[in-house]
Amino acid sequence: MVIRYRDIYSKFAGPGSSGVGNFNWIRFEPTLENPGLEKAYGTVQAEHRDIDYGDIGIENVDIVQLQDGGWLGYQQCNLTGNGLEEITLRYANNASRMGDDCAVDVYLDDYDKMEPDLTIPLPVTGSSSYVYETVTGHFATPVTATHTVYLVFRTTPQEGREYAAQLGWLQFKAKTEEFKALSAL
Repeated sequence: MVIRYRDIYSKFAGPGSSGVGNFNWIRFEPTLENPGLEKAYGTVQAEHRDIDYGDIGIENVDIVQLQDGGWLGYQQCNLTGNGLEEITLRYANNASRMGDDCAVDVYLDDYDKMEPDLTIPLPVTGSSSYVYETVTGHFATPVTATHTVYLVFRTTPQEGREYAAQLGWLQFKAKTEEFKALSAL
C-alpha cells in the first residue's frame, strides 16, 4: 500500500465582507468523476440529480425547499458486486421551517409503487437551516443491477412549516463481504 501526503490549502474570501461562512468540518472521500454518467457506489451531490419534481431550489450546493411529495431521481445507478446495502443522506431538518414527521421514501425504478423500497426518517437537526446531520437507511436485502433511484420527500406540512428537508449529498454503500474465521482442523 502506498500512502501519499498532500498539503491542501483553502482560501475563503468574499467581496467586502469580514466573513464568508461557518464551517465545523471538512470531509474528503471518493466521489463520482462525472455526475452525468453512470452512478455507482460513493457520494453523489444532491444537486446532481438527473430528474426532479416539485418546488425545488438550490442554495450554494444544497437542494432546499423540498416539499411533501417532491422528488429527486438519480438514473443509471449501476449496483454491481454484492449489491447496495445502505443509503446515507446528509440533510438538515430545521424545526422552524420543516413540517412534522419528515422522511424520505426510496423507490427503485418506479415512484408510483404502493410501498417504497426503503423509508428513511429525517429527525429534526436543530433550529437553523445550516445544522446538518447524516442518517442511514438499510435495505432488507442488497440491491443489484442498474436502477433509477427516486428519493420522495414526505412531511406533514404545518402553517409556515411546509418543507420536508434540505439535502446536501447522498451516499451509496455496497454490501461488504462477511468472512468467517476458519478454525484449525
